[in-house]
Amino acid sequence: MVATTSASLDWKQFEQTLFSIYWQDAQAFLAANPQESIYALALNGLYREEDGPIYLPTLSANSEQAYSQMVNAPEPQGRLSEFDLDTGQLGTLRWNPPDWEWEELDSASDSQELEQLEQALLAEANKSTPAHWLRTEAQLIKALIRICKQLTKACQKSPWSGQLTPEFAVLIYVEDTQECEAMARECMGEARFLALFPSHDQQAQRRARVAALSPAQQLQYHLSCLEGIGCPELGLSPKEAQLLGEEAETALLAMNHSQVAHALLPMLNRPGKQWRAAMLLAQIAYRDEQVLTALRRQVQAPIRSTREESERGWCASALGSLGDQEWLQQQIGTTAVPVDRIAQGIAYPYRSWNSKPGTTALHLDYAPLERALDLKHPALTQALNEELSPGTGYCSLRVEDLEQALLALQSVHALVRVHAACIMGERSLGAAAGRRITPVLAQALSHDRNENVRYQAMLGLRYWKKASAAQRATIEHAAEHDASDDIRELAQQWLNEHC
Repeated sequence: MVATTSASLDWKQFEQTLFSIYWQDAQAFLAANPQESIYALALNGLYREEDGPIYLPTLSANSEQAYSQMVNAPEPQGRLSEFDLDTGQLGTLRWNPPDWEWEELDSASDSQELEQLEQALLAEANKSTPAHWLRTEAQLIKALIRICKQLTKACQKSPWSGQLTPEFAVLIYVEDTQECEAMARECMGEARFLALFPSHDQQAQRRARVAALSPAQQLQYHLSCLEGIGCPELGLSPKEAQLLGEEAETALLAMNHSQVAHALLPMLNRPGKQWRAAMLLAQIAYRDEQVLTALRRQVQAPIRSTREESERGWCASALGSLGDQEWLQQQIGTTAVPVDRIAQGIAYPYRSWNSKPGTTALHLDYAPLERALDLKHPALTQALNEELSPGTGYCSLRVEDLEQALLALQSVHALVRVHAACIMGERSLGAAAGRRITPVLAQALSHDRNENVRYQAMLGLRYWKKASAAQRATIEHAAEHDASDDIRELAQQWLNEHC
């Protein structure tokens, strides 16, 4: 068992034990499949929630025979795309462990041993501050990279080395494409990586060519990618453009907001493209009369399909991002704008879209939401409660908005209090913020009549972990006396973890 103390995790022993588990599984798999030509193993399924749980990956494998069957199997949703068939790119069919024949190898070792490692890792990661959690995560990634290198050498020197193809590799697979690429480069070295994944080198060269273009040409290039239409004069084919939409979004968010916003306006008139333009306008949050007028026109435009309703909703969201909630409220009762669309726009600043990396951070202001709820319009109130129900994804609280969130727990509207209590459960705000937040959450836990508010308050106290220790008496009272089974259980969990 891995030694753990209050000081630190024994990382050397942790790494040795984890390698031993994976190596036993790899040996058992190779011995059981002598007819297969194995081209890759992968540590697959690494799961992390910042300042929370970490689950270790399991071992995946695939062979040339299995890959051939995958490529030639009838596809229920049509032919495989050019991207799927690219053998030189991570995330494609050949290099996507969730699609492999052996997504998770049978464990040849004691499963309890892996569970013990996870528990030791979890205890280490969560014993201190969010910054310590991040340091622990970084150490884990380094250990997994070293294990991949060890597994590669061990397999190549094993009695089963003849079953390995010349391109055999061991890598870490995660869903984030940039992180996955960075880890793969570390696992196998730059030369080996480029030999196996030439498409990534081609992409790097393409990005360098784009970076050398003038700002106006870069804008044209990325807008073409966003629409998927190609731009021959800039060396961009339609096929390539259709694969680069997400990359274009990231690039456009980093460019001059005024220029990008106005360049996006023509896309609002193109069905099927409107949602993407509106989403970027919401994330850029650049406001002037021309942008407002274009978005308002689309919000009021009639629809001819369900898809267009979704697109109009994104236009309303963009107006919400630009602070145009008052105009949205004025549309209540008009036949042109459904209440659900109005609610989507009003709710946007409080949703997780507002916290997406690269977006313009919106100042937290509950006044527009409270004014909408003050109308006591039944359909609008119901729609807002649906848009902002817990679990739909809330914005992240920033230190500069803490005062607004603290005041919101005094709102007459339960929806506002629920939202504020939920976003205050964020330890990354720091100890000083925690000293202000935890007493307010405890007050809500003990006095708020709304069960959802009390639940979110207790959940927030649990997220603050030991920093909530001064509120122990309130938590103990909730564990014994709260009317909600869920809240009593949550309070007891905190007591079990920290007392």
